[in-house]
Amino acid sequence: MPKMRISVLFVLLMRASLVVCSEKEHSLANKHLFKAIEDKLYSLNKGRGVWGPQPSELRAWTSVYLPSLENNMTSVACRRDLVLMKLALDHPRTMWPLRMIDSWGKLSDGILWGNFKPLGNYHECLETSSVSQRYDVKGKYCAVSYSTFGLKKFNNTAKKGEPLRIATFPIPMGERGYSTCIPSSCTEEDLKATLVDVLEDPGVGVRCHTKDQTPEFLAGDIFVIILLSFLLMLIVVASVADVYINLIDRQTLRTGMLRFLLVFSLRTNLKKIFHISEKRPPGTIACIHGIRVLSMCWVVYGHQQIVNFTFFTNLFFFSQKTRSLFFQIIINTQLSVDTFFFMSGLLVSYGALRKVQRRGRLDVIKFFVHRIIRLMPTIALVCALNATVFRYFVSGPLSHHFDEAVRPCRTVWWKELLFVNNFFTSGGSCIEQNWYTAVDTQLYLIAPVLILSLYFDPVLGRAILYVLSLLSVLSPAMIIRYYDLPPTLIESVQGQIVMEEYRTNVYLMPWCRAGPWIVGIGTGYLLFNLRGKDIGLTPFQAVAGWTVSVFLALSVLLGTWSYQRFDNREYYDVMTQFFYGGFHRTAWALAVAWVVFVCHTGYGGAVNAFLSYPAWQPISRLTYAIFLTSFSVQLMMAYSLKTGVYYEHTTKILETCGSLFVAGVVATLASVSVELPALEFEKLFFRKSGH
Repeated sequence: MPKMRISVLFVLLMRASLVVCSEKEHSLANKHLFKAIEDKLYSLNKGRGVWGPQPSELRAWTSVYLPSLENNMTSVACRRDLVLMKLALDHPRTMWPLRMIDSWGKLSDGILWGNFKPLGNYHECLETSSVSQRYDVKGKYCAVSYSTFGLKKFNNTAKKGEPLRIATFPIPMGERGYSTCIPSSCTEEDLKATLVDVLEDPGVGVRCHTKDQTPEFLAGDIFVIILLSFLLMLIVVASVADVYINLIDRQTLRTGMLRFLLVFSLRTNLKKIFHISEKRPPGTIACIHGIRVLSMCWVVYGHQQIVNFTFFTNLFFFSQKTRSLFFQIIINTQLSVDTFFFMSGLLVSYGALRKVQRRGRLDVIKFFVHRIIRLMPTIALVCALNATVFRYFVSGPLSHHFDEAVRPCRTVWWKELLFVNNFFTSGGSCIEQNWYTAVDTQLYLIAPVLILSLYFDPVLGRAILYVLSLLSVLSPAMIIRYYDLPPTLIESVQGQIVMEEYRTNVYLMPWCRAGPWIVGIGTGYLLFNLRGKDIGLTPFQAVAGWTVSVFLALSVLLGTWSYQRFDNREYYDVMTQFFYGGFHRTAWALAVAWVVFVCHTGYGGAVNAFLSYPAWQPISRLTYAIFLTSFSVQLMMAYSLKTGVYYEHTTKILETCGSLFVAGVVATLASVSVELPALEFEKLFFRKSGH
């Protein structure tokens, strides 16, 4: 046990060092510091056969962890505390400098397994404090990021094969970095000035945290907090009024001016969300609830794989995992978005055709106004929360990454509200996944033309549908071939630049994502025409339909297995590039369309019983709000980590469950505060205007 303690102390002290103060005085202090460290190391390990570093090697370690006393840019207060740190190291019973050194992000186990970012011990650094009556030296945690690998000055003083040199070999993914703990009197500029000189990297980044550091309240923060307080007040007052009306049993009060307040009633809105109906109203596509919830879980699970990707401590192990067949389910979670496109087209078509049949016309103005009222309030709320309040729930060494992720919410939030964020990608996006809503809204613009033509002139409507279906397949195929892009979001085949080209030219474009939506329009039209009819599927037809559906789904899901790996270097062939790139999204939608078709017409069997189970209904009503808030929740959880993440499938499943639960709570609050009240206001307005 004593040997272990001595070895641990030796490892801690090996990293510790300070460089010279200034001119002769600081050179003398520096010499005494190294002499003290060297004497302590050799006195502890004398006769034990334990290797000890030479002073030149200690200087090499010092230059990457502490500001240099030789640098004229180092502040006076920082120099003073660095000297105090040296003096404290000479005292045998003083622990605070050792805790500071112990909290440094040093070479970790598994560096050749992908553990590239030693984050150190965040709380140990911040809780470090001297007990001197004259000076109070506190710890300041600093995260260092750099991009070059020359490190000429450092490597000239360090032997080839030393741990830090090994830790800085070219890393294939993510930024390079480590952490350190310095006296709180030292500034980010003090440390950065030293690192720029040592690492010869003018782009080196330093982000520091102190124990008493709190985010600064900005004008936007105050405005959003006031807005949230006002909404809370409305909810409380409306809820009290709702309960009071029921207690005195005077329902006539709901018809007066009070009805505009009661739209915020928590009691009423929660009942709408969590109501479970055992009965199936005629014409309802009940299986949609299960498909919607499962697709949403798939989206969140896919996002959970990447939110803390660069902080995996087994990055190369993750690369190996991508070779498995099971991983294709994870890496192809983008198909869940195509499922949502299909459901959007299905519900728009089916619902609008029924309205046209009842009223003999389609109110196009109300059609578009409903879309805006349905989507925009929740988007605006999430943008406001991302830009302001959410950052107060994130702390730790990675918190600055969250600030960078939500910075577009303060500058380009308008792209989200105008549904054009898929076209204007420069400057980032406030709600990264909200490109789907933009594309879906752009497709929504042509929905009246399709619906009215299908209802009043079926021949023309079907012709338009067939032409659009063909174009939705040819458009991505031709664009992919023209720009020589991968058939889908294949990782690491051509690198990040090509993936960004694919996103810009194919993934975010409505004409390339229209296939599943058009399949949904056609499926809705088919179900509308089959209402009340017995289609009379034979067993052979049912088996054939399921066989084709499963074959299409598996072909799309597993079709890029030979390419869809992070360590793959094979190039995709032209046939895969053209046919898979153009048809795979439509093929996936056709597979889902079959499931909806047989479930709705009574031939779904156990599949229909599962997807139509009433318990899906409450979560299904929250999927839109969960979709908008889940990624922000995942980012907050990821960037609140205090250490790296060891990647395993079971860990990711548990993280996904946690993200879904927290996102569900946030989504419920968003729904009862803005989403449902906005829809109720819409009903009151159109009812009053006679629409």
